[in-house]
Amino acid sequence: MIQMLRLPDVTRVSACKKWKVYADARAGLFPKPVKTGKRVSAWPAHEVEAVLKMRVAGRTDDEIKALISKQMDARTAEVNTIFN
Repeated sequence: MIQMLRLPDVTRVSACKKWKVYADARAGLFPKPVKTGKRVSAWPAHEVEAVLKMRVAGRTDDEIKALISKQMDARTAEVNTIFN
């Protein structure tokens, strides 16, 4: 089962303000949120954790962008295997 983090959880674990979370998501430096309801969004915990580990390890923005791209591709691939 995938654990999802709501925005207050993401801001707590990342130590970033909500505007920074969304700005980084737009810039490809943080996972994009998933709509889990009509007015609800959340982030897969494992994706957030992977990005934070890369930040702690001192990885570059380009390396983080590459990880985010792979994460987004994995989301699509997982859904495709369910419906195909």
